[in-house]
Amino acid sequence: MAGALILVPSSTAASLCKAPTTPCLQAFGVSRKSGGNRCPSVRASSDDLKTIESSQISRRSAAALLSAVPLLWLAPSARALIPDDDDEELIEKAKANRKSRLASEKVAEKEYAKTGGFADGEVVAVQIAVNKLAKSGEALAAGDLPAVAATVGSDAWVGEFQRATSGLSTSDAAKKSANAVFEGIGALENSAKSGSLVDAKRSFVTAVSALQTWADDAGIAASLKGL
Repeated sequence: MAGALILVPSSTAASLCKAPTTPCLQAFGVSRKSGGNRCPSVRASSDDLKTIESSQISRRSAAALLSAVPLLWLAPSARALIPDDDDEELIEKAKANRKSRLASEKVAEKEYAKTGGFADGEVVAVQIAVNKLAKSGEALAAGDLPAVAATVGSDAWVGEFQRATSGLSTSDAAKKSANAVFEGIGALENSAKSGSLVDAKRSFVTAVSALQTWADDAGIAASLKGL
């Protein structure tokens, strides 16, 4: 067939005819042999239908393409968040950068210590001792006596602290209070090892009080933090 036939309801066909009483056969694709008013036939060719269908498909395709645009935009960003573990060169470079950053942080900490009043290694050793006693105090508050014993029983920082107090104790009062500090630290260690929480707390207070007195006698209290 040259064209597709579109059926129109009889009521619509009748309204298209000038003679309402005469059936409008033309609306159904049937030609009327008799004369008179003719009702126009409504036909759509196959080419017209293809054009309409193609237009609808084109609109749907355009809508689908527009909806996919945000996904295409985000895809590169999402891929950028995924580390390339296969690239050994980048991994090694990242490790080197991290190592360099940690080294820089250590240098910055030392510089901060100097600018904060820590003029030399002796005062730095005293600050470390203050930090260790603070850590043991936290362990005491938690009732963790083994942690207290491990903290104050370290020969490394205690030895550095003893050498620092010897160099900084220029007066008799400072030397006397320095001895009281180490007596308190020794008592704290023994109490923690024996499992006596009450004695450990008492020894802790004695050691900290003696350290505060010694810092004042040595004239370095203003250079210490956390005491």
